[in-house]
Amino acid sequence: MSEGYVHGIVVVSGTKEVRIIRTPNQSAVGAVGTAPRSSNTVKEEVPIAFYSKKEALESIYQSGEPKGTLYDALRGIYDQGEPTVVVVKAKSEAPADIEAAIEKLLDAESITGIKPKVLVAAGHTGNIPTAAAPVAPTPSPTGGR
Repeated sequence: MSEGYVHGIVVVSGTKEVRIIRTPNQSAVGAVGTAPRSSNTVKEEVPIAFYSKKEALESIYQSGEPKGTLYDALRGIYDQGEPTVVVVKAKSEAPADIEAAIEKLLDAESITGIKPKVLVAAGHTGNIPTAAAPVAPTPSPTGGR
């Protein structure tokens, strides 16, 4: 049996002590992209966690052009709700720099304490390499019996 996560509702009544309830964050999003006008707190290829829309948007975009890809990605994410977002700023839009930032996102849990459940590579999510593209299942030799 898996420990650490309960599927469903558990009600426990107690009158003697106060206990802290800890649950895993189920709504963490990881975002990778560019932010040439970001604040000094957002470093290239270093995961940073944002807990509010205001904090994230103000850190990713200060003023001027270009905004980069992260600003619009974060606006789209926060239009859907208020998740915790872990951001990794890429050096440039080059595929190699985006891939390097995605690799750094794998370190997010050890750096921020948050493990993203969804990945957004702003401007690159639709570019799936051939090796990673979905493949049709092979028919069973027994005809599915």
